[in-house]
Amino acid sequence: VYPIAHVQQWKDLNEAITEAIHTLSNAGHLSPGDRVILTSGDSLGKEGGTNTLRLIQVGEGGSVEEQAELDLH
Repeated sequence: VYPIAHVQQWKDLNEAITEAIHTLSNAGHLSPGDRVILTSGDSLGKEGGTNTLRLIQVGEGGSVEEQAELDLH
């Protein structure tokens, strides 16, 4: 787990995810094909509301590719 502080405000969770993956990719922390487990809550910015788990695969240029299924290879 590598927490990275940020102060950016987003319109919705998908925008926050896209920006986070892009930022981490540009900083060299993620590469295309890497998998990310993302936890979040329905309400951005509120503590204690985590109720969502997403499996994301990093695409070319730091894009987000949601994984339809989990392959174990």
